[in-house]
Amino acid sequence: MNKECRFQKVLIIPVYLKLNKPDEIPASEGISLLKRAIESLNILEDDRLRVIAVFCLDTERWTEEFDDSIRKVVTDFSSNFPIFVFIGRSALKL
Repeated sequence: MNKECRFQKVLIIPVYLKLNKPDEIPASEGISLLKRAIESLNILEDDRLRVIAVFCLDTERWTEEFDDSIRKVVTDFSSNFPIFVFIGRSALKL
């Protein structure tokens, strides 16, 4: 059998956010670094690239607002490829 094998390229970008309230998300360093990384990847013209952004939040006041705000910020990024978002609360105790 001669089957064509196509691999998808997946880039996993971890993003750590230390926040007190959801309105801090757009101005956070983690978001600005993710945005710059995605803008840099836009020069690639590869329809097989997928980006997985894994967000880890360090906050005592987790709410759905954090989730919604992060997803809104990421969907506003201009990208030539799909970005999948996973969000969770950090279990680290510092």
